[in-house]
Amino acid sequence: MRARYSAYPKKEYDFIVNTTHPANPSYNGSKTRDGKHSSTLREDVVATAKSFEFVQLEVLETRPGREGNVDEGYVGFRASCVMVGQKGARQKGSQVLKKQTMDELSRFVREEGRWLYVDGDTDWQLMQYGKMDKFDLSSSD
Repeated sequence: MRARYSAYPKKEYDFIVNTTHPANPSYNGSKTRDGKHSSTLREDVVATAKSFEFVQLEVLETRPGREGNVDEGYVGFRASCVMVGQKGARQKGSQVLKKQTMDELSRFVREEGRWLYVDGDTDWQLMQYGKMDKFDLSSSD
């Protein structure tokens, strides 16, 4: 989880693509409303990285796989970022960019020794384990 999050500011786009499971809904990129492909997963990752400055990752919890599956695991996290290139805010002279957060429970599966991101749920309940870790990227290059 930390490695994927850190890959965005480091511009390690291929790492993000290569650690995405083929069952991920975004694996084949974005589609238009009529179902035509408009971009690849890599293009979407690059666009996301250019749109946000990633500031902090907070791992809130980890969960084992369903039914004791050792090749599946869940990570609940809170990601903080700032949207960059907000033309409207810059034109109005605003120097303050609002930090945004996203909470997700991500599902990973291990295949051939590698953990791959399958999907995530943004409507989940934090278990009673409490905060696990805080990973600050505000000072990373």
